[in-house]
Amino acid sequence: MSTKTQPRLSLYNPRVRRPRPRPAPPAERAFTSRQAAQISEVPFFTIDYWSRTKFLVPTVAAGQGRGKGRQRMYSYGDVIRLRIARELRDQKVSLETLRAVVQKLSGYADDLPRAHFVLVGNNIEMAASLDELAAILRRPGRQTFGVILDLRTLTKTLRQRARALAAADSADRSRP
Repeated sequence: MSTKTQPRLSLYNPRVRRPRPRPAPPAERAFTSRQAAQISEVPFFTIDYWSRTKFLVPTVAAGQGRGKGRQRMYSYGDVIRLRIARELRDQKVSLETLRAVVQKLSGYADDLPRAHFVLVGNNIEMAASLDELAAILRRPGRQTFGVILDLRTLTKTLRQRARALAAADSADRSRP
């Protein structure tokens, strides 16, 4: 009677490739002020100033005080708002209009990643297509007009930059 020994199970096998954890999609992540500056292309000191003056406050964590663990944390929608503010500033929109747009968008940070167009007037209205935007503008009784923001290219660029940053962060963490 020959006794065959069972192969030993090993938990570590260098030949088996284990999938690396994938970074969270941009909409589900929180970004530090520095990361938000990298993604939105708004200078860090501008973001810091806007937060301190309550012009554009992060929705995840306000970061009161100083020291580690007290960073300001921005949602992906906040990063979109930062970029919108920067774009409007570059287009020489008046400070009064800029403040009004940013203030009105503050309650919609979670919805911005899904919108393609945003109409800022007396109310905020979002559209996922040109047809929806046209329907909003043709609505009976619509008398006011505001600022129309085309977020298609803006969100595409921000999404690419956020993914590149996440990939770089995960590569940095995987190095011994």
